[in-house]
Amino acid sequence: PTQLGSFGPQVGGDTARLFGDLQRELGRTPLFFNAFGWDHGLITEAALKGTDGSRQALRDSLEKLKDSPAVNGPVTYTPDNHTGQNFR
Repeated sequence: PTQLGSFGPQVGGDTARLFGDLQRELGRTPLFFNAFGWDHGLITEAALKGTDGSRQALRDSLEKLKDSPAVNGPVTYTPDNHTGQNFR
């Protein structure tokens, strides 16, 4: 098993676009862990939008993320799911 980020260009859509962005920034084909690091930045950016930056506001915002685009596929968090991965 592997994460979608490993197949970024073949998946298409936002995943392929974000994989391409990461590849251009690195200047080489991203490794598996590069994709996770990139996704963490995307998730943090999405969660911080519209918050006051406090710990509770960030947590509340994370738990409302739904289908946020990422290299490893769309990310959705809920109060009961802090993994976020969606293996569509």
